[in-house]
Amino acid sequence: MRSIASSCRAAVSALFIAAPGGAYAQPPQPPTPIDAAGRVQLADVFRQVERAEPGRRAGLRADLIRRTQQTVPIVVLVSDAKSYLDAISGWEGPRRYPILWDNGSRRSAEDIARFVRAFGPGSVVRHQAPVNATDWPSGRESRERALSLAAARAISDAADDYSAALTVLRDQGIVSPGIVLADVDDPSWAAALALAAARLQPVGFLTSPGSIWQPIDSDQADAIERAARELAESTGLTWRSIGDQIDAITLCGNICPKLKFGPGKSDIYATSARVGRFGPNGSAERWANTGQVFGDYSQSVYRAMSALFLSPSDAFIFDGYQDTQPWNNYDGTRAGTILSGAGMNTQVHDTPSNTAAAWTALTARPLRAGLVLINTHGSQSVINLQRGKVRFAEFPLLEHPAIAHIVHSFSTANPVNPSTVAGSMLDHGVYAMLGSVDEPFLQAFVPTPAVAQRLLATMNFAAAVRFDDAPVWKLAVLGDPLITLGPLGQGIEPEGDRPIELGLRGTQTALDDALKQALADRDFALAARTLTILGRDHDAARLASAVLDDPEQSIAPDHAAASIPALFRDRRFEQVLTAYANLTDEQRKDPLLGDCFWFSARFLASSSGDRERAERLMRTYQRPDSTLADAEEIAMRIRRSSVEDAVVFLETFRPSLTKQWEFKALDDALNRVRGN
Repeated sequence: MRSIASSCRAAVSALFIAAPGGAYAQPPQPPTPIDAAGRVQLADVFRQVERAEPGRRAGLRADLIRRTQQTVPIVVLVSDAKSYLDAISGWEGPRRYPILWDNGSRRSAEDIARFVRAFGPGSVVRHQAPVNATDWPSGRESRERALSLAAARAISDAADDYSAALTVLRDQGIVSPGIVLADVDDPSWAAALALAAARLQPVGFLTSPGSIWQPIDSDQADAIERAARELAESTGLTWRSIGDQIDAITLCGNICPKLKFGPGKSDIYATSARVGRFGPNGSAERWANTGQVFGDYSQSVYRAMSALFLSPSDAFIFDGYQDTQPWNNYDGTRAGTILSGAGMNTQVHDTPSNTAAAWTALTARPLRAGLVLINTHGSQSVINLQRGKVRFAEFPLLEHPAIAHIVHSFSTANPVNPSTVAGSMLDHGVYAMLGSVDEPFLQAFVPTPAVAQRLLATMNFAAAVRFDDAPVWKLAVLGDPLITLGPLGQGIEPEGDRPIELGLRGTQTALDDALKQALADRDFALAARTLTILGRDHDAARLASAVLDDPEQSIAPDHAAASIPALFRDRRFEQVLTAYANLTDEQRKDPLLGDCFWFSARFLASSSGDRERAERLMRTYQRPDSTLADAEEIAMRIRRSSVEDAVVFLETFRPSLTKQWEFKALDDALNRVRGN
């Protein structure tokens, strides 16, 4: 077995470099202790962390453990629990490979494709566990044992006790700064397993209270807090204050990110801000920073693997604030200067390019950014900018997975609704974010330049985006709290012409071979999906274009649906419209396909000779989750020629409305179209 301890020796040299200037700057540290045989003394290395500011220690420890990782450049896809457990068990100490869960959905394919584009593997394979592999049991206690066993095997093939395996590592000086709470009856257990095994974190178990939709109450929050404290106490490590050995909690479960402490409308707080604090309702000091991971199997695993195997090299900043006090404390341009000074490719939209029109123009192509910083204000579904407003359903698609910090009220109030701020961002590829579950007021947010500075100072994500001594409040951290920026661990290179072996049992099928078979079978829908997952958008677009450009053929709906995202990313907007027109009514309910269509049609309607066709199709098809808003957008285009025609168009939607808020939204849209 490859030793985690020996891998640490190669990782420590760059860890204690000076941090960027500012409150969390760290002067150069003394040389790493080396014994007479030239070996790094790990216990001494981890002790050096104790000389850093308390708020930085968890990030430094997490970053050190991450740097020990030896990454196999192969992405492994699974589609069932047995194969996932088997693949995680196949990790060998620090030797690891990313595993993504493909549930067959279009969103799953897009998440995998986004990860593959960022990770750049040598190959992508599907793994099917052998028949005699451990399956995911049905009982809660059996599931807890199965998760713990898989985590132990990820450290050593011979290990069968996860706690004992962690104790061995602690004796070598390797101590993780976090703990994980998992609900084994919730699909997010899969993320918990990966984050625990890769970051060497102890795991505790709980039953998720309520649902992702319904705010939890004070008693339910207290139960989560007790489970966290009991787990921390059971480790024998120090944990009662920030700067101790345990400083982070990863809460894995489809638990609502907001909680209610009382009957008042504003008695809403963030679940992740409460867990990790002492006192009634978290009223006393914080002992750990908490982040929440939720979603189905595919989503939660995507969020975990992105946190473990990716590191941002590109940043996108949109500062919708004016250049006056107190708004300029959050200056996006200053944040961009800090990030670009650290070598990150940074795109900044600030005055005068921070308007609604500038935002809308961004939707014409995916954002290539691993770090997203946004300053806006509005509601959970609308953002107000210097000139105009946009719906947050207009958040651009992402080319790569991203972490995000958004200064905006109500952003995470409903993160599973794709028509809201967090819902749209998560749906389009964000895997970790800081947002607000209610109105937190501007001063509750760490200023954007300080967030950039703190992240570059190797603070872990959940600590970097929270004020050190802030009370329990309304800001929620979604995702792995121990994400840090900076270089990843060593990549494993093939030896000569010999391919890298995963060492897994069962069956592995290279997606390149599956692609050849799909083409041979003329299963073009499967071929398009496979090309997309492989990151070969141009080839998937060419395959669809060969049919779309042939007047003798019509594209099959399944082939069209599988090809639309690739056509959009390849900027073949006219063909996106043609493919969308060939979908079934059921397929047009897909939010991703709707966004690709609408973003393409909007671009063509504004800037091409295909304007009339684009507007005609926009009149015919609106996105199901934003029908009235889309209708108003096209009505405003009609209004340029005739206000009366625009009003008539909007009135055609009235017979289909059933809810009071829909009638009000339509009447408001009509008033705007009339110029009232």
